[in-house]
Amino acid sequence: MAGSMEYDTAAMRTVMKQLQDAMGALDDHHDNICNFLPKTKSPCDLDYTKEFHGNLMQCVEATKANHVNGRKQLQETMNALIAIDKEYNNMELANEMSLKHVDPSTVE
Repeated sequence: MAGSMEYDTAAMRTVMKQLQDAMGALDDHHDNICNFLPKTKSPCDLDYTKEFHGNLMQCVEATKANHVNGRKQLQETMNALIAIDKEYNNMELANEMSLKHVDPSTVE
């Protein structure tokens, strides 16, 4: 062990699983809004339906931006846990859970 920190495998597994679940939920939320809602067409050319559709598209764009930022933050946190696992546990947990270090700047 490189340092004096006591490695708690159960706690690390729990946090890694929670981060995995959070990433999955964030991806599901993104997919539900960004893949379904843009297909919604204005039912007619009335001003209020145009306003609705414009607001809908703004919601989609905001969701996309929030998804990228949230995903980057979650990945940075996961990378930090993977680094701890590498240092104190020879990456056994990360490998067991098929987790890999990902450069957050590549997250979309």
